[in-house]
Amino acid sequence: MTSDRMVCPVAGFDPFDQAFLRDPHPVLAHARAEVPVFHDQALDAWVVTRYDTIRDIFRDPDRFSATVASEPLRPWCDEAQAIIQGGGVRIPPLLVNNDPPDHQIHRRFLGAPFARPRIRQLGPMVSTVVASQLAPLRAREHFDMVRDVTWEIPVHVLFDFLGVPAEDVATLKRWTASRVRLIWGHPETGEQIALAHSLVEYARYSERFVEHKAHHLGDDYTSDLLRAVGDEQRDPDTVRNEIAVSVFNLLFAGHETTTNMMSNAVRLVLSDRVLWDELRRDPSRAEAIVEEAIRLEPSVTAWRRRTRVDVELDGVAPDRANARDHLSFGFGIHYCLGAQLARMQISELLAQLAVGFPTLALVDDQVLTYVPNTSFPGPEQLLVTQKRASGTAA
Repeated sequence: MTSDRMVCPVAGFDPFDQAFLRDPHPVLAHARAEVPVFHDQALDAWVVTRYDTIRDIFRDPDRFSATVASEPLRPWCDEAQAIIQGGGVRIPPLLVNNDPPDHQIHRRFLGAPFARPRIRQLGPMVSTVVASQLAPLRAREHFDMVRDVTWEIPVHVLFDFLGVPAEDVATLKRWTASRVRLIWGHPETGEQIALAHSLVEYARYSERFVEHKAHHLGDDYTSDLLRAVGDEQRDPDTVRNEIAVSVFNLLFAGHETTTNMMSNAVRLVLSDRVLWDELRRDPSRAEAIVEEAIRLEPSVTAWRRRTRVDVELDGVAPDRANARDHLSFGFGIHYCLGAQLARMQISELLAQLAVGFPTLALVDDQVLTYVPNTSFPGPEQLLVTQKRASGTAA
């Protein structure tokens, strides 16, 4: 541990340490019981750990501002800042890092295409994407659940929803992974410079994509927003820039978190063979199991707020009736727009795995690794195996 970590009042708390990322629960359980609010010098932030307190913070934007949510944990070096500024990157606050009253304006406009009926219509497409991704794996005895399944499904679903060309998947995945390290990690100077170049390319792509879409409207989220520009009582150029920024944000938030949550859910279910057998017997249980998995191993484990005033703070088994009462998708005015779509994808994956891969199991003794960051935990690799009937081709 670094010297910064030695001054942390909670032993073992280090969101950049692999041991903590693999299993933060004992450390956080101790914190909740003994020091529910503590200051961490390395993060230069107060860490809040109790459910009720976090919920109260989320529902009180007057005292706890969201404007800090997407600021880098480590200030960028001068060269990285120059690259980003020179690249003309304009990322105004819209949703996750915005406060009322502007937040409501953007939420109303950008959230309209996320209406429940529209998302429910995506069900057949999600089922098809999951099935096509799993089909070539049926004959394989071993595969990597992350690389071969959860890395691919959310991005194809999201790209279809946004209207993004499928051939851009690999490039955008690389750019969005870079953003995790640049904003929520602790990259050193050399890495910051490389990540800054990726951020500029990523932002410029989003702008070009929206400009192209404006002349080639389709049946997708981006086109819906562009059609609504004329209905806004605001400057059209400003609104179009907001659409580009929304695409920039969704290309990251809409699949990176779902990839991690899928991986976490599969790991949890396969680690509990009784639960796995129950799911195999009744795949319809996938939705309830997903909710508990989201509660236990969320793909967003920490978020930031900045206090506006001096404040004072704090001085489970599956099948719980209140499994949905978690904070994994946020709470209040910043509740995740894509929560319903994420749930749909994860449930569909678990159900199809239960039916098509009945002997699936985790590879023994694998050591999971994670991208060091404060907020988005998901294994970089998750090896699985399945027994095959004798005579089955490899």
